[in-house]
Amino acid sequence: MTTEKALLLIRAVGTEDRSQLMELWEDAVFEINTYFFRRPFIPKLAMVKSSKLDELHSAGISLGFVTAKEQPLETTNPYDQLYERLNSIPALIRTYNEEESRLKTALSNTSQPKDAMAIYLKWIGIYTAYAQAFTETYEKEPFAVHAIGDLKLSDTINDDLLMVELDNQSALKPELLKLYSRLKKTLI
Repeated sequence: MTTEKALLLIRAVGTEDRSQLMELWEDAVFEINTYFFRRPFIPKLAMVKSSKLDELHSAGISLGFVTAKEQPLETTNPYDQLYERLNSIPALIRTYNEEESRLKTALSNTSQPKDAMAIYLKWIGIYTAYAQAFTETYEKEPFAVHAIGDLKLSDTINDDLLMVELDNQSALKPELLKLYSRLKKTLI
């Protein structure tokens, strides 16, 4: 990538101060790293964000902020085992939410685009395994309301920025159906 293209990518055309350039580059990486912190995770959009991180990595090399050594990125999905022993919807949701929290923490602690790309790829794998396990469990037991009894009343489902009290089972059925429909679409 040329220096001119790198400057254009980080919106720094006309800026010559090296510390200001570095700050703009770091801001661009941070913006992508935190994109899904307050939005629902969408694997296809995460791939787009990962591509943008790759461009920012190239820009960082061009501007001298990053070394050119390449790290191999994981492309397989070893996360299927994460959900295979879980046979209830609440356990699947709880496990996915825990994994998602770990990934968000990892993203917030990295400033390197290649590291963030690896985390995004891991998140896509975990999300895909979760979507597969959730849809299979849901199709076996639609609404699986009987399985919700093992949760404490204070537990909630935090998906699509929608909080649903688990003790209100009549309100939960449509929310589970929405979640099932959204997860099923990601598998197509």
